[in-house]
Amino acid sequence: MAKSSATGKGAKKPKNNTLVNRDKNDIIPHPFAIFGLLSFFAAFIFNKSTGDIGAGAIGIISLTVLAGVAVYFALNKKLTPEKALILILIAGFVLRLCYVLHTDVNIINGVTYKQRQHDVYKFEDGIGHAGYIQHFFENGLKLKDVDPTTITQFYHPPLHHMIAAVWMRFLTMLGFSYARSVASIQYLTLFYSSAAMIVCSKIFRELKLKSWGLVAAISLIAFHPTFLILAGSINNDMLSVLFILLSIYNTIVWYKAPSTKRIIFIALSVALGMLTKLSVALIAPPIAAVFLIKLIECVKADKSAQSASEKTTGKMILQYLCFGVVCVPLGLSYVLRNLLKYNVAITYVPRLSDTSEQYLGNYSIFERLFSLKDSPLSYPFPAQISRGQSYFEYNPFVTLIKTSLFGEYNYQLDDPTNGAILPLATVLFWVTILLCVASFVLVAVLLIKRNGIVNLAQKLLLGGAYYITLISFVKFAFDYPHFCSQDFRYAVITLVIGAFAIGAFAENTEEKRKLNIRAKKPATLQACSLYITYTLCAVFCVLSAALYLMIK
Repeated sequence: MAKSSATGKGAKKPKNNTLVNRDKNDIIPHPFAIFGLLSFFAAFIFNKSTGDIGAGAIGIISLTVLAGVAVYFALNKKLTPEKALILILIAGFVLRLCYVLHTDVNIINGVTYKQRQHDVYKFEDGIGHAGYIQHFFENGLKLKDVDPTTITQFYHPPLHHMIAAVWMRFLTMLGFSYARSVASIQYLTLFYSSAAMIVCSKIFRELKLKSWGLVAAISLIAFHPTFLILAGSINNDMLSVLFILLSIYNTIVWYKAPSTKRIIFIALSVALGMLTKLSVALIAPPIAAVFLIKLIECVKADKSAQSASEKTTGKMILQYLCFGVVCVPLGLSYVLRNLLKYNVAITYVPRLSDTSEQYLGNYSIFERLFSLKDSPLSYPFPAQISRGQSYFEYNPFVTLIKTSLFGEYNYQLDDPTNGAILPLATVLFWVTILLCVASFVLVAVLLIKRNGIVNLAQKLLLGGAYYITLISFVKFAFDYPHFCSQDFRYAVITLVIGAFAIGAFAENTEEKRKLNIRAKKPATLQACSLYITYTLCAVFCVLSAALYLMIK
C-alpha cells in the first residue's frame, strides 16, 4: 500500500511556528474595517463629557481578559505567533481607546492638564488646530482667504482639519451636541493610530518577518506611548504618520511587482500626506532611490531582452510619469497656493521668540549635544521651567526619548498623590534607553550587512527614511532652538524602523540558534540574546500599559 502524501486526506498538518503570508486576509480579515468600525462605535458608546464609563476599568478588564487568553493558549501549547499577534493588536487598540477617554479636548473652558494637546488651543477662539477645524465646520471645505501665516497653525495643509470638520458636521446632523462632536474628533485619530499598527504589520511581513520576531516588533508599536499620545491628539500628526507608513508599504510592494495601480497608491500616500503635513515630503528621497534602483534593473534587463515586448524601461518611465502627475500637483497644491497668493515660503514654519522661556539658543552646540550638567537622566519626565523645574530640556536626544514616552507632559506633577507613577516611569525610561541604543545599532547592522533580510532597495528606503528623519530632527532642533522643537512627534518613523530592526535581529538569531542545535553546536549565545531581547520588549510593554492605565 502506498503511503499517504503529506497533504493527503487524514494527514496531520505540520506544526508551523510562523505566520502564514496571506495577501488579502492579513492577520485578521479586513483589519482596517474592523478597527475603523470599533473607532466609529466608540464615538457613540462612550460619553467622555460626562465620564459615564471609567477608562481605567475598561483597560484593566480588557487587558486582563486578553492576558488570560494568552496564558490559556500557552498552557495548552497553542499560543502561535499569529494568535499572539492578534491579541497584541487588540490590546493596542484598547490602550489607545483608554488614553482617548483619559484625555480631554479643550472647547471653551480654560486649559487643563488633562488636555494633552499640541498647538490645538480652544475651539471658538479661531486660532490653532481647533480654529482651523472650526473654520471648515462653519464654512464648508473652503480655505480661509487670508495670509495663513497671520493665524496660528493655519500655515499647515488642510486635509486633516477638513476631515475632522466633516466628521463633526456628520455627528451634529445625528443630534450630537457641539461639545460631544468636538470631543469625538479623537475617534478619528484613534482610528489612524490603530490603522498604523496594521500597516506596520504589513510592512514587517513584506520585509520577511514571520514569527516571534514579528510579534516582538509589533508589540513595541502597539504598546508604545507615542502612538497612544497621538491617538488622543486632534492635530495633524497622527494622520501624517499614517500616510508615511502607507508610502513605505506601497513602495515595498511596488518594488516586488511594479504596476501603475500600485505606483498611484504611492503617489496618493505621499501627496495626501503632504496635504496633511508638509514634512511627509521627507519620505520622497528614499522612495526616489527605490525608483532609481528599479529603473537601473530594467535597463540592465532590457540589454538581454530578445524582443521589444520584453523590454520594461519604457513602461517603467510611464509609471514614474503617472507618479509625478498625481503626486506633485496634489501634494504641493496648498503650499504653492500660499506662495503665489501670499508669497509664503514653501518650507515656512513659524519661530518662537528668542525671549520665550523655552529658548535654548544660549546653550552651545557642544552643551546641547553632550552636556549632562543638569543631570537630565536622573528624572524621567521632560524638565520644563513652566512645570516647576529649573531648566528646559536642551539635549535633543535625551528630550527625544523622554517625549517619546511622556510627550511634553509630567504625569507625576499631574497626579502627585500617586506614588507609583515615578517608579514606573523611571524604569520605563531606562528600559527605553536600552531599546533605543540597541535599535540604533541594529538599524546600522541591518543596512551594512550583506545578504541579510532586506535587499538593496529596501535598505535605501528604510535607511533613507531613518537617517533623513533623524538629521531633519536635529537640524530642526537647532534651527528652531526651543524646547518644543525637540518633541519625538517629529521623528516617529524612526520608532517603526527601529522596531523592525529589533524584530529582524530576533528572527535572525532564532534561525542561527536552530542551525546550531541541528549541527549539535553550542547555542547559548543565541539563546541569551533572544531571552534579553524578548524580556526587554515584554517589560517595556507591561510598564507602558501599566503607566498609561494609571494616569488621569
